[in-house]
Amino acid sequence: MRQVLMSYRQLFIAKALWLMALSSLLWCVIVYFVFPPIAWVDVDVLDVIGEASTVIMAGIFSSFIAASNMNESTKVRLVAAMLCMFIGGSADFIDEFFVVRHWPALLENSFKTAAALFTLWGMLSLSREAKSSERRADHFRKVSDHLSLLTQIGQKITRTQKLNDIMEVVHSNISELASFDCFRAMIVEGDKLVPKLSRQPAGSLSLSDEALKVFEMMEQWVTKNQTSLYLFDLLRCSEHYLDNEEQQALLHLMANNPQLQHGSVFVVPIQIDGKLIGMLTLFMARKQALDSEQCHNIESIAAYSAVAIHNALRSEALDSKMAKGKL
Repeated sequence: MRQVLMSYRQLFIAKALWLMALSSLLWCVIVYFVFPPIAWVDVDVLDVIGEASTVIMAGIFSSFIAASNMNESTKVRLVAAMLCMFIGGSADFIDEFFVVRHWPALLENSFKTAAALFTLWGMLSLSREAKSSERRADHFRKVSDHLSLLTQIGQKITRTQKLNDIMEVVHSNISELASFDCFRAMIVEGDKLVPKLSRQPAGSLSLSDEALKVFEMMEQWVTKNQTSLYLFDLLRCSEHYLDNEEQQALLHLMANNPQLQHGSVFVVPIQIDGKLIGMLTLFMARKQALDSEQCHNIESIAAYSAVAIHNALRSEALDSKMAKGKL
């Protein structure tokens, strides 16, 4: 049989009531043998009732705390507060029947002070725990909304059948997630990347054919390495991915196209079963234009579009064969 070992914290929480009972019993024995009793007529009944209620409530609260779903460290602090309150209250209860002076009275007050401090510590922990729970709940809501959005985008893409329509849907959904100055969508035909869609929003910088060669260099790198490439600073980051000859060619192109010098580029491969079938390229005329969440969203859209593009290419190839057969 598998044995589960309890930690010291768990053991303290589980056995708190026993500790309360034993400590009270020990105090009763000490008071009984050390101090003289008080005459029954001098016993303050209201004080007795008050201290008894304190002891009972401390025991009940300790049980509730132990059974709650609070953090273990918070439980320990609050249970310790109830333990100190129980000991101090039970000592005061017993002292109502005996003449207790000097150090025992000081000890009782010390337990009550400790109970107040443990309670404050526990409440602070409980407050931090509540804030942490709120942050986790907010994070889960954001993740849920994010997944719902990507699912809706995926459904739009997979319902589209024609290749050009798929590219338009991909472009429109990415434009809702990120702001860019140039969008390129390409398909692999043979061993070449063939542009299928190129869009520049109204009011964005006009890019020449020479400027597009910069993107082609990045696309070649992605074709070779089969992974996404995000250059948040095109001029500074490119040196980590290009050899000296390519870097010199890039610097020459950027010198003739100054609008590229302070921009960023994100190139995402479209793959199915590890095979490259297309690519998406986004250019932004500013540094660090995309955050990690936007990059992840665009990669997710590329993954959704892969199946739709693959099916569209197969359908086009089949239609072409059927047309040739009829001829």
